[in-house]
Amino acid sequence: MKFSIQSNQSYSFVSKAFSAKETVNLDISVSRKNSFFCSCVGVSNTYVKYDLNNGAGTAKLKLNKVFAEIEKAISSANPTSDLKNQWVRQECITMPSSEINKLLDTVCINLRGTIKKESKASIFSSVSSMQSAELDVNSAQSSIKHVITGNHSVKKTIAKLQKNCETNEKKNLLSNAIVNDIAERFYDKTCGQVKLSAVRQQAVNAFMSEFNIKQELNPSPFGTVRESRHFD
Repeated sequence: MKFSIQSNQSYSFVSKAFSAKETVNLDISVSRKNSFFCSCVGVSNTYVKYDLNNGAGTAKLKLNKVFAEIEKAISSANPTSDLKNQWVRQECITMPSSEINKLLDTVCINLRGTIKKESKASIFSSVSSMQSAELDVNSAQSSIKHVITGNHSVKKTIAKLQKNCETNEKKNLLSNAIVNDIAERFYDKTCGQVKLSAVRQQAVNAFMSEFNIKQELNPSPFGTVRESRHFD
């Protein structure tokens, strides 16, 4: 199957196809607060605030507490230091790999196409090389998200905000957005050498390069110019 792209700016058109069509209006902000005790030991509390639909619903999470609970759950499932280290190493491979696969799945859905195995492998290889990160093209699901989904504090926050959602679809989108946000923050803290945001951007760049989609430096000033491209 071939992709078919029609747009006055192909690069811009394809770039938008990496974003899910259905989203939730969720603003996320981070703040740090020092208590007297925290100041004495040189530690600050970090809070993340979720604002749904411009103030229709808000909730705040203490990241320090959530991260500590996640660490405890991981240690409980991996009782020895070797098992825990092995789990962390694998997650540092799985998480960015699953993010790339999710991006590629999204662009395929939005463009109604498929990507050959060779092209997919080439995209992964490019990201791995540019980010100096070990990746697995077959990774589809990060296990850390399961841990986060089961966390009491996270479930409480999601449930509070879901009261302001009109449909089950919006509730699911909200839940996924919060879990993904916490998972990314935990990944960046635990596997900090490579940021997920950089991995995603490099995956988009690698896709564009793989299919020779070039960014227009000087868009035409003469209105809409339609062009059609087909590529494997």
